[in-house]
Amino acid sequence: MLKPVADIDRGIDYVTLTYKSEHGQSRVANLIHKLQREEVSSGNFACDWAMSGYAGHRAGGLEWGARHDGAIVRLSGVTAAMWWKRFGKLASNCSRIDLQQTMIFDEDPSVTIGRHFKELRREWSKHKRWPEPKLFVGPRGPETVYSGQRTSDVWLRIYHRGSRKGCEHQQGHVRYEAEIKGKLAWSTLQQLLELRDADNAAAGSCLKLTRTRGCRLWLTRDCPALLMERPKPHTTAQKRLRWLAIAVRPSVEELIESGYHVEVLKALGLSFPATLDHTDD
Repeated sequence: MLKPVADIDRGIDYVTLTYKSEHGQSRVANLIHKLQREEVSSGNFACDWAMSGYAGHRAGGLEWGARHDGAIVRLSGVTAAMWWKRFGKLASNCSRIDLQQTMIFDEDPSVTIGRHFKELRREWSKHKRWPEPKLFVGPRGPETVYSGQRTSDVWLRIYHRGSRKGCEHQQGHVRYEAEIKGKLAWSTLQQLLELRDADNAAAGSCLKLTRTRGCRLWLTRDCPALLMERPKPHTTAQKRLRWLAIAVRPSVEELIESGYHVEVLKALGLSFPATLDHTDD
């Protein structure tokens, strides 16, 4: 069983979020402008960016745009690791989220990656329609392994970070990534938002998905993992409750914080708690 000698990094490495409600868009706009200022002040240049009808800007690990029906935000790398939760709380949907764990082993990364390819291929040969592994080799040997199709809900990759252009300083770092898309991505984000130690859960889920495909990786007993199941279709009641949580609750909270407790209750047609009812008997 392969056991690391050092734990380098873990957590969320990439996320694509969309925003539909007007209130959500106004709040996320403030976050976008704050983050863009930070990216620019860190030395990253802001430039025009567009995708699927969205038009906006790119700066460092931030890409954002707007169109007639909403807004989109894509975060990557360190920016995603630091900002995913603040943007995720306001999102109407998440179409992609990447989980990662980066480690060092007591052997050359090409040996580790080559071993994983053999393990993935061995498991693939035992099943019909199992995710197919692919190996990419560089001048120093195996550099990257992919498991599955890029278009699938779960696409795994294992690679030597030090072999990537611009990451030469990360020699020996082996990164495991799980790219999760579609409804499974939204479900994953919702679970992560409820956890205190989301980074640990993200890493545990990534490694357990890799083990499921056949890789023999060492895991601690307390390594948490998310429920990787496609969510069931929402009922009408669940859809309305979600609309209340996303579109109505933020406005209600702001009004209550401003002292409009009684007015909010009247507007919603709710009964008054005894502590708020100041009318005479």
